[in-house]
Amino acid sequence: MQHVVPGGWRGRRCRGTRRQHPSGGGPAPEAAPFGFASAPVLTHPAEDAVSILWATNGFGSGWIEYGETAALGQKAGGADGGLMPYDERTFKIRLQGLKPGTTYHYRVGASPVNFRNAYKIERGPAVYSAVHTFRTLNASAEETTFTVWNDTHEQAETLQKLHALHQEKPGDFLLWNGDVTNDIYKEEKMVEQYLSPKGVAFATGVPYFFVRGNHDVRGPAARHLPASPRWRARSGTTPSVRVRWELSCWTLARTSRTIIQSMQAQ
Repeated sequence: MQHVVPGGWRGRRCRGTRRQHPSGGGPAPEAAPFGFASAPVLTHPAEDAVSILWATNGFGSGWIEYGETAALGQKAGGADGGLMPYDERTFKIRLQGLKPGTTYHYRVGASPVNFRNAYKIERGPAVYSAVHTFRTLNASAEETTFTVWNDTHEQAETLQKLHALHQEKPGDFLLWNGDVTNDIYKEEKMVEQYLSPKGVAFATGVPYFFVRGNHDVRGPAARHLPASPRWRARSGTTPSVRVRWELSCWTLARTSRTIIQSMQAQ
């Protein structure tokens, strides 16, 4: 993944806003070059859609380039009401109109943006992630497999071992069944907690569903974490669904039974 832009473009501050060192002893150190703060994260997959999130280390705009081959060829800009994405920290764009059971190649792009005034907006050089692949869900498949994690609590060794197992047999999706963290006290830490947990790029190729646990609603910044949406994982035609256990807990078994029953009902 390319983390810095050519030439080290850092953007400029508006006149009169020179940063001071926190100790009051002079100018603060230069900001890091604009780049990514997380790998792409695939989430909420469907037969014809998937959402992709990623984080940057400063204000900017972002987009996704994708296609059925490594040549990509399509672009999703995520405009809303005529306005392109602009954020200090995170981006989310949903790809729609995809084909069921199809492999897609994609990369995310971002560039720093500096609003000097209403008529002078400076856009810096673009940065790009590596090209990754994912596969959409397929209701006509003979079999659906998925992995369940929960109660990982920001434990680096646990996350790394689970990720290694998941890469060996990735399945159709990952269900992260809550307690990703211990608590959420600072919004700026949420990128590290939820998009890049201990630096693990856990969902660049296999999408995941997230379910909040009791620890994921602890702390003042927990209000910035959206409630777990209702979702359906329609994939496979057989009434039985094989579950691969990589971490067990009594809540995991209960949740998995509910998911299987929901799939069978469809």
